[in-house]
Amino acid sequence: MPVSFPPAAYDFPDYEDFRKSANHGQSAGWVEIIQKVPVNGAHRYSLRFCYRCEDFQTERKPPGHPRGYVAFGGRIEWTTKPAQRTPANSLANFQQTMPDWRTITDYRDWDMARPYTAPEGTVSATIIFDMTTLAENRLPRLFLDDVEMVDLTP
Repeated sequence: MPVSFPPAAYDFPDYEDFRKSANHGQSAGWVEIIQKVPVNGAHRYSLRFCYRCEDFQTERKPPGHPRGYVAFGGRIEWTTKPAQRTPANSLANFQQTMPDWRTITDYRDWDMARPYTAPEGTVSATIIFDMTTLAENRLPRLFLDDVEMVDLTP
């Protein structure tokens, strides 16, 4: 999922204009891995995964080279019956290259790790991992392994 920009984009003063110029206005390179699993509403779940990644770039907004970012993210989306809007839980937000395997358990970004609670009426969880490329001349690679969601409710 390589990305390209017109040479003038690196001089755009507005970062959003730079972003919008990626791939001839088609946006960043992007890929998702999705898995749906059955769950029970109001139960607590622990989610663990291992990852490593290569050729990532932390976000750089000022004009010039390099500019943009490569990021690995994820979320849990809960499906309820009857259908209702529920908040998604973030699973990851990483922009640094990580050549060695790293294990993440119950990710909460800047907060302390703790299990996730499925909203009342939840029947399934959709686990989504994604990688976004908005940095030219990079061929990032993401490796995921040992993804496990465990019901902790007795």
